Amino acid sequence: MIFRFGIVCLALSLGTNAFTVRINYPQLTKFDVSKDIFGYSEDANLNARELIRKYGYRGETHKVITHDDYILEMHRITGPNSNPNPENKTAILLMHGLLSSSVDWIISGPQKALAYMLADEGYDVWLGNARGNRYSRSHKILSVLDKQFWQFSWNEIGVYDLPAMIDYILDNTGSQKIFYAAHSQGTTAFFVMCSTKPEYNDKIIAMSALAPVAYIGHMTSPFFQILARLAPMIETGMNLLGMYEFQPTEKFMKYLKTMICDPEAWSQPICENAIFLVAGFGSDQMNSTLLPAILGHIPAGSSTKQFFHYSQIIKSSNVKDVEILAEQLPNVHAKIKVPHPTFGHLDYIWGIHANELLYEKILDIMNFFSQK
Repeated sequence: MIFRFGIVCLALSLGTNAFTVRINYPQLTKFDVSKDIFGYSEDANLNARELIRKYGYRGETHKVITHDDYILEMHRITGPNSNPNPENKTAILLMHGLLSSSVDWIISGPQKALAYMLADEGYDVWLGNARGNRYSRSHKILSVLDKQFWQFSWNEIGVYDLPAMIDYILDNTGSQKIFYAAHSQGTTAFFVMCSTKPEYNDKIIAMSALAPVAYIGHMTSPFFQILARLAPMIETGMNLLGMYEFQPTEKFMKYLKTMICDPEAWSQPICENAIFLVAGFGSDQMNSTLLPAILGHIPAGSSTKQFFHYSQIIKSSNVKDVEILAEQLPNVHAKIKVPHPTFGHLDYIWGIHANELLYEKILDIMNFFSQK
């Protein structure tokens, strides 16, 4: 959905998130955690700036300090190397979802990833990173080892992180307004910002909300449905253990991926769908050849409070999620249903045909407002 106050474009899928797995049960084998079961992908080991440079674009790294002293890293794409750097380009801030990072918007590569498509169209592209992910793990006073560092949810991302990044972009570009596009949690934080700091409505030309999350009573994620029921007990236990960050270690993730995805393991058919445990099941848009690169960048880290905050919404919501959101937002310009029956939550950023099914429509709407 795109609305203008911003104008928001709210994009939602038509799919039912159905999920079917056919499982054979061969003899269980020992798992070798040292082998690379997915095949080597250089992109899995490159950071955001290295990926931008590899695919022929001009990139920059910027540090932003929030009002409560978190230090956030932003990545900027000023265009492809093949073209001169035009002046007076309109800026757009892209914001990732839960457990993700700025890499979401570039991992699919040129002509596929939204950030590159925007840069090719002449936009000044800024990629945000929320506090606590792999690029934004610094604070002027606190360490990531301090409990207080992790005492935040997506509410603080909306109250502190987004305003700091938006103001930084405006100060550095001399612009008065920018575009904003976000996936999942990035939309939640935006709605928090605009409701708690209404002056930021005047700083946004138009906002594109991909798989917006405000009401999630109908979310199909098994992880969040279980979390909603067990949240108080889990939160108490994690606090007692001093676990405030959701960031599985590299060794643990490698072991988990090997255990589930070993070619001879009975659970192998579930492998590709493991990352859908949080986002919800079902899609034919997952690019299996891209999966090794994706798994090199998720989970990117978050506070455990971000999960528990969403679980509270699940327990308190009994309305149709996107429809009620669209009814409550002012200045809605478009509510776009992705014309693909099984288009899922993660397809908005990694879908094989996301560029054709969705991104081109977003570009058309942005170009329309750029000309006004």
